[in-house]
Amino acid sequence: MSFTIYRMRKDVFLNLKDHFTGEEAEKATAEFKTLVGRDVVRFIVDLGALTGYDKAARIRWQKVLMPMKSKIEKIYFIGEATPLIRMAASTVALAVGITMKFVKEQSDVPPALELS
Repeated sequence: MSFTIYRMRKDVFLNLKDHFTGEEAEKATAEFKTLVGRDVVRFIVDLGALTGYDKAARIRWQKVLMPMKSKIEKIYFIGEATPLIRMAASTVALAVGITMKFVKEQSDVPPALELS
């Protein structure tokens, strides 16, 4: 599997590596919805080890995030991904209307405040 997803306090982390498929996106988005629940969270996505993705994976994330955008305070994209991957990540966040920020390392993500 080319992803891990988990929650720590107010943050949901998605770590991607290798090639992210549409099938994996189905599993990851289902887990994401469970982890978020009724809370407002920050979504922290590590793109540093991602080498590529299926178009179906990008489309799946857009479809899942759109109705959940009020539950996502901000998306942080971590790592120096390829320009194509950065463009796709930006497209998802902009299409959905969620504030985003690219950072080089996880330590560049500011600490989360109390859980809403």
